[in-house]
Amino acid sequence: MLIRSRRRIVIAFEQLLVDKGSYLSYLLPLNIIEAVALFKVHAEVMKNEVLIDKSQNELSNISFTKWNESYIADFEKNDFTPDKQVALRFPRGNNEPWLYTAHKGNDTSYFYVNIHPEIVAKVKVLPTHITLLWDKSQSAHSRNREKELQLLDAYIKKVENLTIDLVPFALKADRTQSFTITKGNWDNLKVVLLTMVFDGATSLGSIDLTSYKCDEILLFSDGMSNYGKAEPLIGSTPVTTINSAFFANHSILSYIAQKSGGVYINCNKLSNEEALSLLTNAVYQFISADIDNGKLFNLYPSMPTPCNGSFTMTGLIKGNKASLVLHFGIGKTVLYSKTIEIAASNRTDSLLLGRLWAENKI
Repeated sequence: MLIRSRRRIVIAFEQLLVDKGSYLSYLLPLNIIEAVALFKVHAEVMKNEVLIDKSQNELSNISFTKWNESYIADFEKNDFTPDKQVALRFPRGNNEPWLYTAHKGNDTSYFYVNIHPEIVAKVKVLPTHITLLWDKSQSAHSRNREKELQLLDAYIKKVENLTIDLVPFALKADRTQSFTITKGNWDNLKVVLLTMVFDGATSLGSIDLTSYKCDEILLFSDGMSNYGKAEPLIGSTPVTTINSAFFANHSILSYIAQKSGGVYINCNKLSNEEALSLLTNAVYQFISADIDNGKLFNLYPSMPTPCNGSFTMTGLIKGNKASLVLHFGIGKTVLYSKTIEIAASNRTDSLLLGRLWAENKI
């Protein structure tokens, strides 16, 4: 007896909107390279205005219409290859903190707070010696080298005169090649990068970041380590991790940057100008959190974290009320502090806040 049945599989994604100053950005990089017999997109935004981000949206013929208190968009096409990116914009609103709590159990609640701290920009001392770690593994072939080279070109022309030590790596780091850059001319290095052959597995754990003597390290990689240890040995030299692939291990790239005092640059979420600003300015970051009163624990992030526009912290509160003081600045110097009063009203979906807390922990 042949039994025919159907199953519906839902793959859900959640992401924090990126603060662009005057608006919040949502990006959905589909990156599906095989044709789909029937492809549909249905987007519904409730009780909030939404616009198509024309500068980044690649899915043509999609637009929103207002219906009651919602904005709705539909897109449908037969035999379509959905390798495009959907990009939306939302009004940013004012600078008041967003605070949500949800019951967890045993007089304990999740909390989520999002604030827009006062940003203090400070131009950093530009390097004279850079180590350029370049992932040449097979998986890194999907990176957008054009974007990466444009960023590298802008940064080198900003610095003008420096030494760059190129270290290609896959299963292990290759021998170092040194290039002397004068007046921003890096043609010889560019030729080497453009002719690099991508092949082999990746072992980030084979890299010893403490062994490179330089002012800063630029690590170009998708972070997809598939052989051996996934975490390199991290030292005190700041590491800027740079990625342009849609499929990437963002967590490990963020971790390497944060632990070393650098910054993670996701080229898919930042314009070239925004990425260059992160490279040329001192890292403005969340430094630490103090519990003013009440019982708060399992706070994440738990280490210094770069802050560009908005900052989110999640944690657990025991009881009904507590105060939290968040400190921001450059290096270990606090330049701005914000006190957050937390009251466990528990009006938010506990599953949602639980997931957000777990994502922050990861």
